[in-house]
Amino acid sequence: MKTLVMTGGGTLGHCRPCLALLPYVKDHFDKIIYVGSETGPERRAVEGTLDYTCIPTVKFVRSFNLKNLTIPFRLAKSVACAEAILKRERATLVFSKGGYVALPVCIAAAKLSIPVVSHESDLTVGLSNRLTAKKSKFFLTSFKETAEKYQNGVYVGPPLSKEILADRKLASREKFSLDFKKPVLLVVGGSSGAKAVNDFVRTYVDEFLKSYEILHICGEKHISGVKKRGYCEVGFLNDMSLAYSCADLALSRCGSNTAFELLARNIPTLFVPLPAKASRGDQIENARYFTEKKLALSVKEEELSVAKVSELLSELSKNRKSFAKNMREFVPLNALEKTSEIVISVAKND
Repeated sequence: MKTLVMTGGGTLGHCRPCLALLPYVKDHFDKIIYVGSETGPERRAVEGTLDYTCIPTVKFVRSFNLKNLTIPFRLAKSVACAEAILKRERATLVFSKGGYVALPVCIAAAKLSIPVVSHESDLTVGLSNRLTAKKSKFFLTSFKETAEKYQNGVYVGPPLSKEILADRKLASREKFSLDFKKPVLLVVGGSSGAKAVNDFVRTYVDEFLKSYEILHICGEKHISGVKKRGYCEVGFLNDMSLAYSCADLALSRCGSNTAFELLARNIPTLFVPLPAKASRGDQIENARYFTEKKLALSVKEEELSVAKVSELLSELSKNRKSFAKNMREFVPLNALEKTSEIVISVAKND
């Protein structure tokens, strides 16, 4: 009996690729379970699709915090819990998408000599995945340059589901309360929203409505209740293909999964990366890379202004064909096939 254990959490970007991989591997395993956190967004996304099991999570606080001193003890507890789950389920293989919940699962798998295949979406590798990479048989990446830095690195590309790539223009027009008489600007800040981007767009919404209609995915905790003709506010959207299908331009954070989805849909995008003070700088590196490759444009959060954003959106519109051509040539659409082949091969040969 072969059992695949999937893990990853902290953001939806750590679990959506696992769900996207599911159709490609489900017929090759007798059982597939998901190990996540008690309260993370991955729980709501996964429950109802896969058996979901929780373990205690250990998150490193980047600023000075006494809680960091207890990490070794809490991590040992998490690893012990993960080890018990892997033994109970007789796990054949672990597929990890990263995040702080995945690390103890991968450490436990290594202790039990269970192979791990992991995937990193960002250009730069986070702490959890740097440690996980050492436990992995194969370390898969969305960026070629990232794979080249690891002996076990394999470039497969971004794991994009066929659903996210589906053109659903008619359904999107029925879904959102817009007139579609002007270009639609999609504003998205990631699964939990982006306060600075939300506040900026709402403050100057009347200015932007002169040129665009706005579909604003703001995060469930950031609903404002603003009601204006041509402005549609949505807290959370399970099916982002609907939003992508009606978008002419986008203003977005630069988390790798959302960024690659926008690029794969050939939507000219102005990225506003999460600043270094609020992150490890991964979004800044992603945005710089995409800009240098002439796939998108970017602006720093602290430089947001109506004049600057309007100028950059106008540049994206004028050069739409050039950006679209670069995007089509850059983004591979077969990452899930490549990933599934590796996962299935490792499980068979174990």
